[in-house]
Amino acid sequence: MKKQLFIVKERLDYIKLIEDLHKISTKVTEELGEGLEWLQYAKVKNVGYTFINRSVKHWSALHRIASEVQKENPSFRYGFIVDELSYRVNTIIADEIYSAGQEPVKRQVTEEKHYLQELLIKVDPIYIIPRHPWLMYTGKLKKDFIFKDLIAGNIYNAKKEIKNGFVVFNFFPHTSS
Repeated sequence: MKKQLFIVKERLDYIKLIEDLHKISTKVTEELGEGLEWLQYAKVKNVGYTFINRSVKHWSALHRIASEVQKENPSFRYGFIVDELSYRVNTIIADEIYSAGQEPVKRQVTEEKHYLQELLIKVDPIYIIPRHPWLMYTGKLKKDFIFKDLIAGNIYNAKKEIKNGFVVFNFFPHTSS
């Protein structure tokens, strides 16, 4: 029997909100002939953010995304959705890890370096655990998901299940069978 290492729980409605943000953002930017990175309007700098000049078209797109997501997720306030959207379009995964007081391992392969530089909005929510972006999805083995911990460098198998309104990931030591 495998020894469980840790559990990550996320509210099911929050997971749905993140999925809807990604899906609707993708739809809106494709209609405008842009990529998801076009939504970014601020970049993290040493002491805060620097803002990028954007057009009315850009701000209208962000408003449209937030409004459509609000219709799909009425349990969340519009302001919370705007904050979540703003955070996801302006934050790269490495910054999210640093803001959690952690630091990625120094020795990384190209795929991991690329992943760390992605905006949170660009990563498909199926492959990321909200508030735990240092757990990088690397594949699936039978019914288990495989994640690499970019802080400790460990690889884990995870079983995903839905319990009492939560998505629960149970993490175990990685096995190849």
